[in-house]
Amino acid sequence: ASASGKNSDKILSTESVPRDTYEEFIETFGSTYVIEDIEMVRDDFFRESFAEIHVRTLISIPICFNEELIGCLNAFSLNEIHIPSEDEKTFLHALTSLATTAIVNAKLYHKAQEGQHRLQILSRQLVQAQETERRKLAHELHDEIGQTITYLNMIFEASLKTLAADNILSVK
Repeated sequence: ASASGKNSDKILSTESVPRDTYEEFIETFGSTYVIEDIEMVRDDFFRESFAEIHVRTLISIPICFNEELIGCLNAFSLNEIHIPSEDEKTFLHALTSLATTAIVNAKLYHKAQEGQHRLQILSRQLVQAQETERRKLAHELHDEIGQTITYLNMIFEASLKTLAADNILSVK
């Protein structure tokens, strides 16, 4: 079950199987299915897609996590029919288990990175809000203190005038 030479480029560019088609195959063939000869498949999508790259036998194992289909592991033979042995199936199931772990871990890592990124954005927004509030408070305090000083200055000047007037009156 390998690919080499000019067919490998075609294999990498083959369209993915639509999810509903894949789930229908799982229902029909079970969780692990072997298509011994692609040429005998009635489904045009499968036959045409895989015949183009000379696939003859296909084994597919769904990659599931918490009852959710997250992918599938496909192995195939090129140009000739190859019915996989039980040992080969066991090996592919072990690979599927490792792939499931790797995919789930990658998704969790991606979610953790997204969470960290959101946390950084929220932290920046919090700091900006705090700085805006500090500037606003400083401006308000500055205005209030300025008004208080102006008021006190006016009282002081009025008091000086009153004292001066009293002094003038008492001096006379």
